[in-house]
Amino acid sequence: MRRTRPDSAFTLMELLVSISIFILLGLMLIGLLRSGVRLWDRGEARRDAYERASILFDTLRGDLSCAAIHREADPKGINLNFTCVPDKHERPLLFFTRVGLVPAQGSLAAPGGYKDKDVQFFAAADTMRKYEVIYCFDADPKAPKLYRGQFAFDKDFGSKMPLDVIERADWITQNMSLLSDGVIYLGLHFWSQKTAAWNPQQGENGPETRWDSTRWRDKEFPLKRQGMTVNDPLDDILPHRVEVTLTLERPTSPGAAVSKLKTDADRGAPTIFADLLSAFPEGPGLCRIDDEWISYETRSGSGLSGVKRGLRGTTAAAHAAGATIRYGETFQTVIGIPAFKDDQNP
Repeated sequence: MRRTRPDSAFTLMELLVSISIFILLGLMLIGLLRSGVRLWDRGEARRDAYERASILFDTLRGDLSCAAIHREADPKGINLNFTCVPDKHERPLLFFTRVGLVPAQGSLAAPGGYKDKDVQFFAAADTMRKYEVIYCFDADPKAPKLYRGQFAFDKDFGSKMPLDVIERADWITQNMSLLSDGVIYLGLHFWSQKTAAWNPQQGENGPETRWDSTRWRDKEFPLKRQGMTVNDPLDDILPHRVEVTLTLERPTSPGAAVSKLKTDADRGAPTIFADLLSAFPEGPGLCRIDDEWISYETRSGSGLSGVKRGLRGTTAAAHAAGATIRYGETFQTVIGIPAFKDDQNP
């Protein structure tokens, strides 16, 4: 008698094909899940960068919009100033005087003999409260930390303050507040009365990269004046507006792997070979190796192509294998200074 195979049974081949299909679908699902997680992480990183950039821009805008210099010397002999010079690591060091509106401080007693009890007297607002504001980076050049300090107007930061204290870690931690971490680039450009365009072409005058309102302290300031003294406020000048370019590094968890050079790169290398580049923008983009900023046109799994070296005021240099490559989100804004002042006798 011949046996027949039940219709509900599977052959070994059918089982193997079914298992293979399920494995393939599982791998596809895992791939989609990993891609989704990667997109989520990138979106969260960008959201975090936008929030930090917004806070930093709001703080800068609040300070710079209140920056001021006076035509007359302060009664205490302290001159208001606006100064931006590079520190010893070629990062911007910005310090200036700002004024702020102080609200009325409670009620006052009525003048003698005044009988109208329905009238109240209040202290007038102080519109000339002055502060010294300082923006500086961490003393460690490898720490991408930007600090802000606000001080009572009892020192002349414009002409007498020793700049070496701002390069001391102990002074910064004791007198300054951390404004933002992950700041791998801060560019400040100042629009003067001679500026024609932010990005000059065909001989146009561009913005200034440093500023000295006294035109006495910074000997490299292009608009400095000869024969003028720091105590003469009549020749002080203030920029019309400030262009702020900010790059915030994507935060990484402690111990997380970072992109590093696979091979040595000389100062003229047109292609940079590195690992772990999947999180980098496909191009064009900007990144930093050691202290040098470079741009690239395209990104592949093994490197960056179409490289331009020594950007953002840095110098093209050779880099050893294993050097870390850093990148981040770049933001830009222009902040106006209502109290700007031009040179009346250029």
